[in-house]
Amino acid sequence: MLDAIGSAHAAIEIVDTRYERLAGDEPLSILADNLCSGALGYRRVAPQWMRPDLSNTDLHVFVNGALAATPRENPGGDPIDLLRQLADHCADQNLPLEAGCIATTGSWTGLLFVPRDTRVEVRCGSIPVASVLV
Repeated sequence: MLDAIGSAHAAIEIVDTRYERLAGDEPLSILADNLCSGALGYRRVAPQWMRPDLSNTDLHVFVNGALAATPRENPGGDPIDLLRQLADHCADQNLPLEAGCIATTGSWTGLLFVPRDTRVEVRCGSIPVASVLV
C-alpha cells in the first residue's frame, strides 16, 4: 500500500454549513450538509512519498501568524493505519482507490473557529506548509 502513495500533505479543512447555524447533534442534517465540508486547502508538491513518521509528528497551527495549536498526535491513530483501513474497506466494497485520489486521515486539532479574512497555516514536520486565507 505504501508504494501506491504519491505524496503526503499538510491540509486545512474549511468547515462550512449551509444552515444558519451548525446542525449540532443531528446526524442526518450534518450528512445532508455534506458533512459541513466547505473546502480542503493543501499545498501541491512534487510527487514523492517522504515516509515521515506521522504517528507522533510535531504539528503547529498558526492563525494570523500566532501559534494557535500544537497537537502531538492524531486522535484517530497512526495515519498510515487509517489509510490501511480505508484501503481494506474499499477493497471489501469493490471500490477502487485511483491515482490522484486524495484521502484525509482526520483532524489533529479539532475544530478551530476563526473569523473571515484570517490566514491559517499548518506546519507538520518535514511535510510542506499548508496555508489558506479563510
